[in-house]
Amino acid sequence: MRLGFVVALVTMGLYMPWSAQISTQMARIENHSRTMTYLQLIGGALTVFVVSFGILCFAVATFRPERSPEIMQLLTDIGWLSFELQWVLTTMQMVAMALIGLADKREVPLFPRWVCFLSIWCGLSFAPASLKLYLQTGPFAWNGMLSFYIPWAAWLVWCGVVSMYMIKDVLRRTPVSDDSTATTDNFARY
Repeated sequence: MRLGFVVALVTMGLYMPWSAQISTQMARIENHSRTMTYLQLIGGALTVFVVSFGILCFAVATFRPERSPEIMQLLTDIGWLSFELQWVLTTMQMVAMALIGLADKREVPLFPRWVCFLSIWCGLSFAPASLKLYLQTGPFAWNGMLSFYIPWAAWLVWCGVVSMYMIKDVLRRTPVSDDSTATTDNFARY
């Protein structure tokens, strides 16, 4: 269990450079104001912080398993609710990315329109998490289908789809060359 929490914390740490790369690619599209780019980056950074804090609460609970059950329950509740109730942060990240994607009028946009609408839907799928504070059983509870499983599955799908199109964009902008110095120079530009 402890190893799983360490892996989860490292994985969440990698979400930060991933979010930074999205912002870098968004900045190429956003002409004057960088508001959506910054909103996406800040949303990604806060998502890392909030989810990592929740995972850390779970890790602390496993550090001393001999603690009283009430303390273990408190740490677990803080862990779950701290990142589940902060869904708006990740939703802002997703919606900001989608709005820039929809505004992208280039011949080959960063994201197809369907990816932008998927991003908005995934972000809004987190909204039922707000009910976790009030309900302890049923589909809207902390472990419910509509407030846990569907939003987390949507987030994983979103991460995969966005990653695929970010990689496609990077490969599209990177010229192929036999000269290894040209490749090094290309990466230095970005």
